Amino acid sequence: MSSVFCSLLCTYECSSATYSIKYQTCTTFKEKFYNPSITWTKNEDWYILYRDEPIQYGDWTLVFRAQSGIDVSFYTLWETIGYHDDLPLSSDFPIGCYRMDNMERCSRHFRGSVLDDWRNINQ
Repeated sequence: MSSVFCSLLCTYECSSATYSIKYQTCTTFKEKFYNPSITWTKNEDWYILYRDEPIQYGDWTLVFRAQSGIDVSFYTLWETIGYHDDLPLSSDFPIGCYRMDNMERCSRHFRGSVLDDWRNINQ
């Protein structure tokens, strides 16, 4: 079993997966890794595999998230075309910054790839 094979197991109904090189094991999940009902703990034997898709909560898409108290300008990030925190998703990025419930720590702003292709707003 490889991480590539594990990612192939994560098809349409799969939203995230974990893979262990040490145990040669793949586990797929229907829930998205940033869902508030899921709590992840880091383990050096396991890696989270992500789907390349925008962060979504129901009908809402996370496009930008400014975090207070970090002394970094959110405006500079807002204006930085080509910079994305969601394509690809990364386990190096704080999971709390992908979430909207503030249940986990976030120490960065989030800029989604949707901003670069935004043509109009459907209201």
